[in-house]
Amino acid sequence: MSASTTPKPETTLPESVESLAAEAVDTIGIRDIIADEADRIFAKIEACEAFSSGSKDADAFFFATGLPIANAVIHYRTPPENLARAREWARQRWPEEEDPSVALATFTLIYMIGEGWKRYSKIAEKKPLWDRIRAHVAALAVEPTPATAA
Repeated sequence: MSASTTPKPETTLPESVESLAAEAVDTIGIRDIIADEADRIFAKIEACEAFSSGSKDADAFFFATGLPIANAVIHYRTPPENLARAREWARQRWPEEEDPSVALATFTLIYMIGEGWKRYSKIAEKKPLWDRIRAHVAALAVEPTPATAA
């Protein structure tokens, strides 16, 4: 397939998803940690993309390898009281979730990917890679509409 016929990955995220990701990161209190460790975090996220690329289940593989990175960032320097507050925040927002840590890790990963995409989306050598990374999130971040709502 030529470059002109290769479909571009969808990289647009619903604003509400990006807002929730930022809110989760702020509730946990790790925005500065992510900024301080951005180079290392983004390199690890790029490695997740390399591992998952080519798989028919690339999105699932990407998240399976990316969520542990988010958990590591969350637990790196987060005081226990911040983590308890963040878990309670997640429990209130998603009471059906058995483990609020899953939501926290997911939104942390989404936030980190958003920050990486902001950094690299205007750099020609990195843009295609970060478009693919962001497309993993965009593929899973579908907001319910009347047609898809239960």
